[in-house]
Amino acid sequence: IQFHGQNENDSVAMTAVMNSLRMLREKYGLTIICLHHEAKMAYQLTRDNVAPTAGDCRGSSAIAASCETIFSVRKRAGGMQVYHTKSRCGEALAPIQIVLDNTTGLCLRAGTEEEADGNS
Repeated sequence: IQFHGQNENDSVAMTAVMNSLRMLREKYGLTIICLHHEAKMAYQLTRDNVAPTAGDCRGSSAIAASCETIFSVRKRAGGMQVYHTKSRCGEALAPIQIVLDNTTGLCLRAGTEEEADGNS
């Protein structure tokens, strides 16, 4: 669902959108989770097995700059890898590997790469 009609590449417009979300969070004590996707160039980094950064989000850098925490999810063989690419609330977590069942798509194991591979 797109909840605004602003140009995602316009830093002034996106700062206004993100400030509106921040005001809602502060007024009502909410936790707001926004789902966004990476820019096209980040897909090349995925193929090259380069870990994502908070700056890989599509659109204005105001989007990532306004976030307290950013998680990036990348497809990997047998599942996906979750990276904690930004944290204003302490140290970022180590990457989490999620192993999925090829038939059902259900999670079989999750943890650090070593834990998810069953080596711990």
